[in-house]
Amino acid sequence: MCLLSTWKTYAGPAIAAVLGFSFLEMLAYNFVPAMLVGLKAWYAGAWFFSLNLKKKQESTKMKKFEALWDRFGDRTAALLSPIFIGIPTYAIIAKKLGANFKRTFINLSTFTLLWCAIFYYGTLVFNLDKHLNIESYIDKVEEIQKNHKKETQGKEK
Repeated sequence: MCLLSTWKTYAGPAIAAVLGFSFLEMLAYNFVPAMLVGLKAWYAGAWFFSLNLKKKQESTKMKKFEALWDRFGDRTAALLSPIFIGIPTYAIIAKKLGANFKRTFINLSTFTLLWCAIFYYGTLVFNLDKHLNIESYIDKVEEIQKNHKKETQGKEK
């Protein structure tokens, strides 16, 4: 879940820019689903930690994250979470640490939007479409689909 969320934050906007999507289309395909998964994780987090409460001791990773949370605050964690730990993971941890729902999702939405915009416009400004060469991958996928279609039609006859 974490890897897919971080992928949507940086690779998704870059791919959308290369494919010629507008900024709003990029947001519809990357930002909106990422926030929906974050909301789902917020509400599923209580259930997840109720299963984990059977263990009386907290993990060392959670203790480290809580120390960083206390030292740098929730805004810094929200700034870094879309690209390092993922939106759902941040939502679950924020819920565990007793964060306010409204503040958490305002911060998370703002910073996720910021990261998506940076990667989208960065791809356009630095002409990264020349280096990503997505068109060749699209051609390969179309070729694979054609071959698969021929194989399935051959098996039906």
